Amino acid sequence: MSDALDEAVERLRDGDAEGALADLRVLATREPLNADVHFQIGQCLAALGQFGPATVAYKMALRQAPTFLGAWVQLGLCARELGQLDDAIRAGEAALQLRED
Repeated sequence: MSDALDEAVERLRDGDAEGALADLRVLATREPLNADVHFQIGQCLAALGQFGPATVAYKMALRQAPTFLGAWVQLGLCARELGQLDDAIRAGEAALQLRED
């Protein structure tokens, strides 16, 4: 991870999801193909209870890195929160195909 990404992740861990999100959005404009950045944007949005936008961020991460296990797992959790159970199941199945444990 880059230093800027590390700092944003640390802000999120410290409970400043809004500040981390602002930093990550700037970083995403500089590194639009960085799956980790989009994943962390999803993490911030999910922490803020914004599950629809978080889903979009996780899908963007998966476009860049289709085998990103964490993104599949989090996508499924967001889908469950949104009551999109079929999507949650599909995401879970994709995660299981990557790693059965």
